[in-house]
Amino acid sequence: FVLTPYNSLVGTILSVAQMTFLVV
Repeated sequence: FVLTPYNSLVGTILSVAQMTFLVV
């Protein structure tokens, strides 16, 4: 898929955001 790198970046951002929400 062409947007695989983009999806990976979004996935990483979502993972970080999720951890941030868990901490807060």
